[in-house]
Amino acid sequence: MNGYCVIIDAHLLEPRLLRCLAMVRRVFRSHASQVELNLVAKTRSDELEKISRYFNARLEIINQPTAGARLNTAARGTTQELLVFPGHCGRFKKNALVRYRELFKERGWDAAVLSPQEKGLFERFNRLWLRQDSQPLSTLCVSREWFERIGGFDAQLDASAYQDLLSRLLACNAHVIELAL
Repeated sequence: MNGYCVIIDAHLLEPRLLRCLAMVRRVFRSHASQVELNLVAKTRSDELEKISRYFNARLEIINQPTAGARLNTAARGTTQELLVFPGHCGRFKKNALVRYRELFKERGWDAAVLSPQEKGLFERFNRLWLRQDSQPLSTLCVSREWFERIGGFDAQLDASAYQDLLSRLLACNAHVIELAL
């Protein structure tokens, strides 16, 4: 496997965008050569351009109405073998995603759901609140092979695109594992 392509939809994660980009940079700091970071947006703005330069991300303007369509277009534009779609950008353990890539190779996993650890009442309440808001709760890490096999995200879906992709992976008997961040 080559490396990772982390694809972040700026509109889908808008309230948590800076936190998410900072987390990705921290996780991959010592493995930057293995990571392609793409920031996807519907429209160009000075703020998004500054953010993408600061985090060394490629800004892609994809004028599609839904997150599913934008994420599919961005995924087609990369050659990396593992596609990472951040959802809830909680804390990742140091080098966690690099270790997960090794586990993909060793254990034959096709996808992983990387869920935030719930430590207390506030986190559980926040997670329930996010579910009601239809925001993606987990980060999805999917092999390119399986992403293409099931046709990627449903281009008609916005915030529920993550959950739909996961449901289709499971329905097609992909080897999916849930891991705590």
